[in-house]
Amino acid sequence: MDKPVTTYDVCKYINCNNGKLTGHRLFRFPMEANRQKIWIDNAGK
Repeated sequence: MDKPVTTYDVCKYINCNNGKLTGHRLFRFPMEANRQKIWIDNAGK
């Protein structure tokens, strides 16, 4: 029996279809403010 898909199993970025089911490794958004800024800057949005 397969595990149910959770919100952490799919990408939340605009128009992104990646996820664990397609073989991609996903990461959670960081809690530290300095790392959040780096992620936001690199996302280009």
